[in-house]
Amino acid sequence: MEALPEDSCAITPGLEDREYSEGENVFEQHCDPNALLLNDTTDKSFHCTLCGKGFSQKGSLKRHTQTHSGEKPFGCPVCGKVFSRESNCKEHILIHTGEKPFQCTLCCKGFTQKGTLVKHLYTHTGGKPYECSECGKTFARIGEQKIHMVTHTGEKAHECALCGMAFGQKGSLTRHMQSHSGEKPFKCDLCGKFFARNSNLKVHLLNHKGEKSFVCSICGKSFAQKSTLKKHNYTHITERSVECPICGKAFVHQGQIKLHMLSHTKEKLYDCLLCGKSFAQKGSLEKHIFIHTGQKPFECKECGKVFTQKGHLTTHMLTHTGEKQFECSECGKPFARNSDLKAHKVIHSGEKPYECPICGKCYSHKSNVSKHIRTHTGEKPFECSKCDKRFVQKNSLRKHMQSHTDEK
Repeated sequence: MEALPEDSCAITPGLEDREYSEGENVFEQHCDPNALLLNDTTDKSFHCTLCGKGFSQKGSLKRHTQTHSGEKPFGCPVCGKVFSRESNCKEHILIHTGEKPFQCTLCCKGFTQKGTLVKHLYTHTGGKPYECSECGKTFARIGEQKIHMVTHTGEKAHECALCGMAFGQKGSLTRHMQSHSGEKPFKCDLCGKFFARNSNLKVHLLNHKGEKSFVCSICGKSFAQKSTLKKHNYTHITERSVECPICGKAFVHQGQIKLHMLSHTKEKLYDCLLCGKSFAQKGSLEKHIFIHTGQKPFECKECGKVFTQKGHLTTHMLTHTGEKQFECSECGKPFARNSDLKAHKVIHSGEKPYECPICGKCYSHKSNVSKHIRTHTGEKPFECSKCDKRFVQKNSLRKHMQSHTDEK
């Protein structure tokens, strides 16, 4: 691509010399994002015999059939990753070269993909012509509207062939597959650390820059990520307006009380196909499956460490922030989470509210009674990857793993 002058960006040929009548919109004529998109009304006479999807060109149908066959004939010469389409392979190679051939004529910003440029152009026009019929939310691209509609229908058409986990968006499935392959194509040029997602790399780079642009309006504490600030804001909320009609326990959000109500009904509709264990919540089943697959889909954007559960990642993030907002009124000891403070208070009260339903033995912590129940059921969910030996507790597995390291 021809180098641009230092003091200007690429301008559409002839644009700078034209005279325009009053009120004529130069941007709409030369940078209309819709002009870069294919017309959805084109004739689609070529249909896939497997799924019925229609295409306007025979070549497009041929490329589409590769998604069913799994054929990936195009390989990246740099890292060896394979693709079903040559265009996808070419786009991927740009990650390695750093080339950005698609440039915005208004602000000079460059992009590796044409679709990303189209999306960016709407930041200049402000146009969002596609409206959701359910909630009225508007979108710049019809593809974004279709993805949004899944939030209303709950449809999850994209299923992982390895673990059966389903997703509403194809992109989410693609990112999920990296948790199985362990692929981390995005490298930090400053420290050499690799990340599975480009967004995680961008957040990680803030550590090197020391940027913390998200500031709490209540206490003034600053954060590198918007999501971390959002979680922090909950520490200031003291009022819990949503109350359980059965036990009176109060919650901040309506969603929290819905999950809590399942503890009263004891209903467990979701069964693990691998071991038969049942769960009240679909999310709990999905977390449990990770024990069998060894999958760790939640990655820390700060250091790259991975976890099986989002809650574990949230807890880990506190090691980076060092935040401990919850203090014990008895001894003054601070804690990062309110749940940790509640568990600690049992030391002072001596209360043991969690009872084993089989033998009646009582415990101060819920996690302890869960571990104890395994002594009755014989369940051993923690398996050694070296010798296939199984254990009741994770700590027992960790101690056992040392026997393998000592053998070396």
